[in-house]
Amino acid sequence: MELKRKCAGTILNWLKKSDKALLVKGARQVGKTHLIRSVLNETDTD
Repeated sequence: MELKRKCAGTILNWLKKSDKALLVKGARQVGKTHLIRSVLNETDTD
């Protein structure tokens, strides 16, 4: 089971609207890379 994160919607909107780089900041080992990969996998299946 995977938790939905609040930032996932923000990243999806950025993917659809922006052509600029995305910077995700946060503490070590909190799931930044996992979040990006899961959002990208969702967009591939849609």
